[in-house]
Amino acid sequence: MINKAMLDSMLALALDDDKLVLLLKTLLSGAGVDISSKPIDKKTVRKVRALLSKVTDGDIARVTYLYDIFRNGG
Repeated sequence: MINKAMLDSMLALALDDDKLVLLLKTLLSGAGVDISSKPIDKKTVRKVRALLSKVTDGDIARVTYLYDIFRNGG
C-alpha cells in the first residue's frame, strides 16, 4: 500500500504529465481501479499533483480503511 514517503518520492521525481498519469494508472490498477477509459487532461494532472502534495498519513490510513470495507463488501 502507498504511504506518504512513497508519494513524496513520486512527486520528487518530477515526472512529466504523461509519465505521472501512467504511474497513477499502474498504481490504481494494482488496487483494482481502472481509470483507462477516463481521459486525463493537463488541468486534471495539475490538480492531482496539488492534491498529492497535501496528502497526509492520516488521509492514506482513512482511504485504506474505506477501501478495505468496500473490497470486503461491507
